[in-house]
Amino acid sequence: AAEPLRRVRSGLGDVACSFAQLSADGGIIEESHPWLRTEGEPKDVTRKLFAHIVPDVVEALHTGRRCAKCYVTVESSMDFAATMKQIEEAAGEGWSVRQIKQLLPGGTTNTCEVQSDRVNKADGLAALCKALSIPPEQVWAFGDDANDARMLQEMGWGVRMANHLPGLAGLGDDVTSRTNEEDGVAAYLEEHLLAAAAPAAAAT
Repeated sequence: AAEPLRRVRSGLGDVACSFAQLSADGGIIEESHPWLRTEGEPKDVTRKLFAHIVPDVVEALHTGRRCAKCYVTVESSMDFAATMKQIEEAAGEGWSVRQIKQLLPGGTTNTCEVQSDRVNKADGLAALCKALSIPPEQVWAFGDDANDARMLQEMGWGVRMANHLPGLAGLGDDVTSRTNEEDGVAAYLEEHLLAAAAPAAAAT
């Protein structure tokens, strides 16, 4: 992911941007990143997700770290929709850009993810199912965004979040009654799994 990020930084010109990237060894974040200036729970979550603080994520990727998704924050942007278009054009073909609003507690303003089109949640889940010998038909998947579409259709039970994007309408098998911010997944599992299991447990 180093070259697309290099193009993004170059494409934004004099506008400062900060990178944070999840990776198998704990994630990396630039030392000047605004997320590191937060306090309390947001800062704690940031340090857990991105264990390694580096001067420059692009240069760090040249040391052998392999990642397929990066979070780009442009703190000073006054029109982030327009900024995202610049980022998408700079990243180039084969890379998708989408806004991220809730990665950290309290939200993540002026942040988007740049992700390779070759990476998909459905493929990741399928590989995990194979490794654990679990049939995909027995997996429940929850999603709210465009990159969840295949997963919702290919897993055994696909559930759209109440706040899902319009493009997911009709996909999957059900929809939650609550949004992400209202603990929609937990409420759905409690209603459809735990509540059903309680009478059986009481009977034994």
